Amino acid sequence: MANEFQRAVLLAPDLVARAARSTVSSDEARWMLGQPRRVRSSYVAEVLEHEPGIAQDRAQQIWMLGQPDQVRQSYLDEVLRRAPEPPSVQVVWMLGRPEAVRRSYIEQVIGAPEGALKPEVQWMLRQPADVRESYLREVVEAGG
Repeated sequence: MANEFQRAVLLAPDLVARAARSTVSSDEARWMLGQPRRVRSSYVAEVLEHEPGIAQDRAQQIWMLGQPDQVRQSYLDEVLRRAPEPPSVQVVWMLGRPEAVRRSYIEQVIGAPEGALKPEVQWMLRQPADVRESYLREVVEAGG
């Protein structure tokens, strides 16, 4: 379970969360505290209080891939692109995909049991040609 203070700040009204931004040092924490209350509340419910049996990093990945365009884009701009190490081309590519592509990735890769082929490979092979070609152009050929 999440730290109760952390949970309380994330669920607080926007004014309180924004005031708390100045007290944290990480870009990720500042970004989260700058999000509207509905976004912070969904993070608490889906990540901090995720169901047992799901690792928190997986819950966080599922949560981010399910967010609207503006939330994912602001995370890229305010957190990932400011990090000392640039984000992987693959992460940037996936965050920019349409909802149907992201949902299928959640279902078929993140939630998939281990098989002969990596779930990522199985998933990519089932995608339409335009998605596979986009991945090749924007990720593989870009060195990601």
